[in-house]
Amino acid sequence: MKIQELLEAKTTKEVIRDIEHRMAELEDMFKAKDFNKKDENEYKTLERQLDAAYDSIEFKKTAAKKSKPKAAKKGTVPGSPEWLKAAAAEMEKVSQGLRKKSAVKKPKQRLDSVEQIIAHFNVSPSSSAEKVITMALQIRQDCQPFLKAAGSEKMSLYRGIKGVRIGHEPAWGPGTRESIGPAGIKRARLEGRDPTDMDKYWHDRLNVYFTQKFGAPYRNAVFCTGDFHVAGEYGTPSMIFPVGDFEFIWSPKVSDLYTEIEDRELNFDPAEIQPDSYDNRKEYKEDVKKYKDDTKSLFKNEMKAYTNKNLQKAIKSKYEIMLRCKEYYFIDARDFYNNHVPELEKAIEYILK
Repeated sequence: MKIQELLEAKTTKEVIRDIEHRMAELEDMFKAKDFNKKDENEYKTLERQLDAAYDSIEFKKTAAKKSKPKAAKKGTVPGSPEWLKAAAAEMEKVSQGLRKKSAVKKPKQRLDSVEQIIAHFNVSPSSSAEKVITMALQIRQDCQPFLKAAGSEKMSLYRGIKGVRIGHEPAWGPGTRESIGPAGIKRARLEGRDPTDMDKYWHDRLNVYFTQKFGAPYRNAVFCTGDFHVAGEYGTPSMIFPVGDFEFIWSPKVSDLYTEIEDRELNFDPAEIQPDSYDNRKEYKEDVKKYKDDTKSLFKNEMKAYTNKNLQKAIKSKYEIMLRCKEYYFIDARDFYNNHVPELEKAIEYILK
């Protein structure tokens, strides 16, 4: 039925309502991937009909009746040319406003294949780019809890990742390691973790504290930060994305918990403070007191500030974040820092938005 026939059978508002209802149905079909060429043609026809309805004489008359010609000068005679000109201008404003409010955007197909994304964003084709884009598509599917919690900072959580050691280099040396590759997945080590730098006494004591406060031993966690350079000190700086459900803690007063304890000269077992190693008992008592006082101060201030809220703020702080999850995806961040490869970065941002 043509728009003129529709207008004769119904009021303009009823026509607009029916058209928009059908367009909404077609959009739902598009989202469900049940949308063919015939449906697309119908959608285009409805768009034209919707525009025609808004432009119809009946609609303009209705809008004019509801409009008060504010632009008309005081004392202008209703129905005079001057009054009608002001009324027409006011009517057009109402018409445009209602049209803008009720306009329905034509559904756009989302880019869901590696080939489409590479072509759309002009990414230089390579096996590395393909792997990163494939990983980003997987992240969008598997990491929704993190993507929602991190918001605008979703691409700013870093961790230094080391490749597998090659050969028989000394365990204490840097050795030679394989490249981690452009992207991948790692299982989080949440049990049986021995501290690298922190004394075992403090590692265990902090785990007890965190378990009592947050329900988990957070020194057995994935350590990450919003600071690209700090992450690079521990391995290849990589963006990380916990898979599925995850938990985290951080403190706005602690940039790095190991450094905090080390700077206070507390990074050792207090049992090592033995009177036999002192020339006089006074020095021994002073050291015991200092250790207790500094420990008390640490827990009263810095440790008390730990929270499991506001991941975005935690990432922006660039402080240490302890994260617990079963596994996490990673993407080598060096191509993204300082917009080094803008085309690829835009593609990943599009996928994860």
